[in-house]
Amino acid sequence: MKKTRLLSSILVLLPLLFAIACQNKPGQNANSAPQKDQKRNAIDDAIAKTTPDGKKMIDKVLAMKPEINGQKSTKTLSAIIDDFAKNKGAFNISPIGWEASEKKSHRWKAVFHYQDYNKVYQDAEWEYNPETNNLYPFDRENAKQFWSGEKEPGAEKGKAS
Repeated sequence: MKKTRLLSSILVLLPLLFAIACQNKPGQNANSAPQKDQKRNAIDDAIAKTTPDGKKMIDKVLAMKPEINGQKSTKTLSAIIDDFAKNKGAFNISPIGWEASEKKSHRWKAVFHYQDYNKVYQDAEWEYNPETNNLYPFDRENAKQFWSGEKEPGAEKGKAS
């Protein structure tokens, strides 16, 4: 009788102990936040290293209209990026931030970090030439898509109907 009672007690307690043991897996801490991946850490570090002059250059670049093959965009870089982040539906990008640094040539490198709609980290790089006051894509893929030939709203106000 004692053996049966002991055996039934063990059978009742064993699943309970197993459930408690499985709640805290080795290497996990219930209080720790999820770690960011290495790529995001590298992006955050690059953004943090931007100097005060670099931050001023980012503001200047955002207010400029980039050019491709001598054709200036009809919208500022800031407006184009805002459009990609808010008006593309399922294809919206998620902006992360900017970094800027002066090159040895005294031109400026400006890099926009973002996640595309697939949540893949992307960079778009422009070069600003202070001698000509021109901003143009420097990378071959991403920066060139941040250009617009669309007329800005209200640009046609002077026309008669």
